[in-house]
Amino acid sequence: MITSELFGTAPCGTPVHRYTLNGPEICVRIMDYGATVLGIDVPDIPGNVRDVVLGFDKLEDYFDNPACFGATIGPVANRTAGATITIDGTDWHMPANEGVNNLHSDLEHGLHKRVWDVELDEVHNAVRMTTSLEDGELGLPGNRTFTAVFTVMRTGCFRIEYGCESDRATYVAMTNHTYFNLAGHNAGITVEIVSPGPSRATIEARPERAADRAPAHGRTSLPREGPLGAAGAGRAAPDG
Repeated sequence: MITSELFGTAPCGTPVHRYTLNGPEICVRIMDYGATVLGIDVPDIPGNVRDVVLGFDKLEDYFDNPACFGATIGPVANRTAGATITIDGTDWHMPANEGVNNLHSDLEHGLHKRVWDVELDEVHNAVRMTTSLEDGELGLPGNRTFTAVFTVMRTGCFRIEYGCESDRATYVAMTNHTYFNLAGHNAGITVEIVSPGPSRATIEARPERAADRAPAHGRTSLPREGPLGAAGAGRAAPDG
């Protein structure tokens, strides 16, 4: 079941709506400003229901949101080295908003700063959002239409699907920028200092790709330590 309600008004004067998708043991709240995830209520093992998404209570707090809480980032997430990408032999220049590099396309005019069009799909318990950019807008080629589909499935899973259609070759790497605290968004932070020296972290995951800070779209593979689901020895975490 999907419900909607007025959440406020965007700086451009467009009304912003909040949508709630309910499923088995899950409740998801999203909004059309920035195609943003506002909250996810799920039970823990004892059955206590908690909102595990970090964010704000008021729409206005999302207008100045440098951490991009819950937002859809695009057309390109992460860093692009030199704020330049070559497509079919032509250099395209994005805003240099982190030193000489580009971060998240445009922090003031990216997809997370727009009110998306919305279509409700009651049959699939999904909310489909779309927005568009013209050729050359945000420094990239193509008349582009972006989609974000938020679905709460009958299994209780929450799924986000992103897509882009363009009339010419372009550069796209969208993501969702939700932060989680599995103890609940208001549970606070617990920091335990084990010993002096570099911090260490253990991540249970398959091999992933990590973007260097510069060059930003040079990538290296990070092999996991030990089998999936088994904690490895950990690696020193860099400062900063």
